[in-house]
Amino acid sequence: MNIFLINKLKCESKHLLNKIDKLTEFRCSEKFNKLNTINKNLIVIQLDVMKSYYNVLKARIELLSADHYKTFEEMIERNSKNESNWFIK
Repeated sequence: MNIFLINKLKCESKHLLNKIDKLTEFRCSEKFNKLNTINKNLIVIQLDVMKSYYNVLKARIELLSADHYKTFEEMIERNSKNESNWFIK
């Protein structure tokens, strides 16, 4: 397992989660409500993409960190049973 890569991915996911939190907070603000429809839609799309990328990072971290997964399908099955909670919806 590559500790350097895992730490790099963890750092990136932490920064991304911070940005997700800030953008989520902005979506609840008066400033957001004053934006035109196109910009509102772009922010919603941006937030969804950021969450998807966060989920990819967390999956990569888990795959690199855990030798007990034999396949990607096994990891997804475990997460669908809420044994590990790293997906953002």
